[in-house]
Amino acid sequence: MKRYLIVCAMQAEIDGIFLHCKPKDMGNNLYLIEGENFQAYVMKSGIGKVAMAYKLGSFLNDFQVDEIINVGVAGSLSSELKCFDTLVASKAAYSDVDLVSWGLPFGQMQGCPLYFECDKEGIEKALTFPKKKLKTGLILTSDTFVTKENLNTKFYEFFENPVSCDMESAAVGQCAFLANKPFMIIRTISDDTTVEDNTRSYEEQLKESCAMTGEIVYYLISNY
Repeated sequence: MKRYLIVCAMQAEIDGIFLHCKPKDMGNNLYLIEGENFQAYVMKSGIGKVAMAYKLGSFLNDFQVDEIINVGVAGSLSSELKCFDTLVASKAAYSDVDLVSWGLPFGQMQGCPLYFECDKEGIEKALTFPKKKLKTGLILTSDTFVTKENLNTKFYEFFENPVSCDMESAAVGQCAFLANKPFMIIRTISDDTTVEDNTRSYEEQLKESCAMTGEIVYYLISNY
């Protein structure tokens, strides 16, 4: 039996998973889903890198799991990803870490790789989801909700073809790297950072985006 931790920043993202299954409430924003071949804890972290790292560290001190899956929504940085497309990230990186003066590439944290590589076998399994074509690529993370007004176009120079952005994925990657656990990032695109007023489109499309991601992650853990 494979044991997962599914971690989401927001309750709406958790609710998207629970449209497809019935959880056991364990209290303190922690739930349990069980199937014939899997056991999955589902946890809310809160928004941002520190909240995610704190909750993941606390959880991993108390529970043993085989894989971490970060589930939710994200913004698009590329014409390759439209609203309601789903990204199964190939890797994650920080877009607000600057240790260039130490001789490191922009985005790389000391003692860590520039790119946190996602579980390749898990990606292949997720891509078999039959109802829609999923996409892969690099997701960037910062403590910023990216809009057209604050989008740093140098991202496209610093990183290898970034396609999406969020506020937690690289923190998941770093925690998984330090804990020596495989991890995955599955996020449906809720807004396009290159257009005006993506904050409004994010709010309007959040629920549907979460439902899509929830169906995909439940398919993944149920079938593999």
